[in-house]
Amino acid sequence: MDRATETKKNNGMDLATELKKGNKRAAARLISMIENQDRKAEEILKDCWSHRTKSRIIGITGPPGSGKSTLVDQLAKHLLKEKKKIGIIAVDPTSPITGGAFLGDRVRMAELNGEPDIFIRSMGTRGALGGISKSVSGAVRVLEVLGMDDIFIETVGIGQSEVDVAGIADIVVLVTVPGMGDDIQTEKAGILEVADVIVVNKADHDGVRQAVQHLKALIVQNAEKMSVEAPIGIVSTVASSGFGIPELITAMEAHYLQKADSGAADQIRRDRIKQELLAQIQLRFWKEFEEYDRRNSAVDQRLGAIVSADANPYSEAVELLKEFMEWRRTENNY
Repeated sequence: MDRATETKKNNGMDLATELKKGNKRAAARLISMIENQDRKAEEILKDCWSHRTKSRIIGITGPPGSGKSTLVDQLAKHLLKEKKKIGIIAVDPTSPITGGAFLGDRVRMAELNGEPDIFIRSMGTRGALGGISKSVSGAVRVLEVLGMDDIFIETVGIGQSEVDVAGIADIVVLVTVPGMGDDIQTEKAGILEVADVIVVNKADHDGVRQAVQHLKALIVQNAEKMSVEAPIGIVSTVASSGFGIPELITAMEAHYLQKADSGAADQIRRDRIKQELLAQIQLRFWKEFEEYDRRNSAVDQRLGAIVSADANPYSEAVELLKEFMEWRRTENNY
């Protein structure tokens, strides 16, 4: 290996080339780099940005035990038959020991791992709220470059903050089961404002009709907050057997087309890129501040006065920011 090739490999540019070719191992490695906040990942994503496909991003959310993983498994199998390339990002709770996702490689989706047109990745939340890992946006970009037609993001399911998935997904699917109507009303009311399709899974259980009626009543009750152009759809499924999956795919596609025709889909993408841009700015700013604090122990120097009540955190924050900006200007010759 000559020096130029070795340098290229070390800076990650060969990884970008392999990703553009559709190499799933390259995608897995790059996502790991993103999770580990490896700075080389940013350079690779820069190089790949123009090679992204216009993937459809589908958020699957809902309380634990509602059958989200089984549902995603069935959706992927049906879409594979339509010659679609499918990416699945399963966001799981983070292991306090390893920092990785508890469910690892998603045993329940093991049958799909051998399919050439599918990519499955479990990602730990790593302390992120809303059931969404901070690295998910980067992983979505990787799968767009990989050429996925549909990208599913399955969230943890941890309360009303699940609305965060709407900031990433083109379509939001809320999964529930008979008997969880009260949970939705008290804990998931916010998700009704962003859900595009509601799935009543395990429809072979008692109470499915009452669950559907309850959801319809909730939708009417919150009608003033809903989109008039694209009302929420309700689909009953039995994910374990595949019942209702074709109807769910039809409902999702109809909703996506409605959003595309109204211009809402383009606005969602613009908002998503804007959030990503602001997140990058925040991340860079915070990294610079950490370096400033590491060199100067600036926070600790002010902490004592705040604890003893000789100063307050509000005024000290303003002064600290002023000092940091001056250091930043001097250090970087801005």
